Order: sequence, then structure tokens, then C-alpha cells
Amino acid sequence: MLVFIPFLLFFTGIDILLISKLYILNGDFKFLVGTLTWTFCLFAVYRSFFWNLFGKTRVQLKTDKLTIEKRGTFLTRPQQYDLRKVKNLKLVDYKFSFLNFLVSRGSLINLQTYGCITFSYENKEINFGGNISEDKAQEIIDIIQKRKDLL
Repeated sequence: MLVFIPFLLFFTGIDILLISKLYILNGDFKFLVGTLTWTFCLFAVYRSFFWNLFGKTRVQLKTDKLTIEKRGTFLTRPQQYDLRKVKNLKLVDYKFSFLNFLVSRGSLINLQTYGCITFSYENKEINFGGNISEDKAQEIIDIIQKRKDLL
């Protein structure tokens, strides 16, 4: 978490400088596009920062739907999955790598977490439950599997 703070201060300072230059350089379209792009990237970094600091994943199981909601950040919406299409529900031990986190666009844009619970859904691999213990993850998998077997 401490690595984010210098990044945020540095990028925010550059963004403030770029925006202040916009008032001096009236009419430079390239500078405007560059500043807007930089601001969008900074927005993604702040969003990821808040997710890593305050984020929680809420899993809700309804009759035939599995809902995964990411709370603690902004501009997210719950993801719903049809339980009949959920396949290969399993416990996976991902080793966290800070380099992979920085290089992965998914962690900044989609708030992708390398969770210990994973399943296949319409040819995509869905991960959740990144910060829970293995026992708790197995308990969640058992509950989802029981509900899935009832369908």
C-alpha cells in the first residue's frame, strides 16, 4: 500500500502542472489531449488505490444467480452470473507478484484481483476472494456448489 502513495503524489503533481499549463497555452489541441489522457490514467490509479485500501468483495447467492459486487471504490457495478453456466469452481493458490500487479492493466482498470476462488464462465476465468483464508474459501465453494447441485 505504501508504494501507491509516492506514485499518487507524483502523478497528481504532474497532472496539476499540465492543467495549469493549459491556461497559458490556449488552443494547443495536442496538449489538451495529452492532459486528458494523463488525467484518465491518474483516475485509474486512484480507483485502484481506493480498491486496495478500502475494497471488499460481497458475494450474494440467489436462487439461480451468483452476484459478485466490489465495494470500497467508485464506478463499479455488481457482476451477475448464471449458476447453471458456472463451471470448474475451485480453490487456487495464486502467488502475488507486485511486478505482475503493476504490469497488468486488469488490476488498474477492472480492479482484477487474483483471488483464491476461481471458476469458468462463458470461456472466461473469474477470480474473487483474494484476501480470505483457505478454509473460508473452501466453505464458500462448498456453499456455491451445493446451491449449484440443487438446480
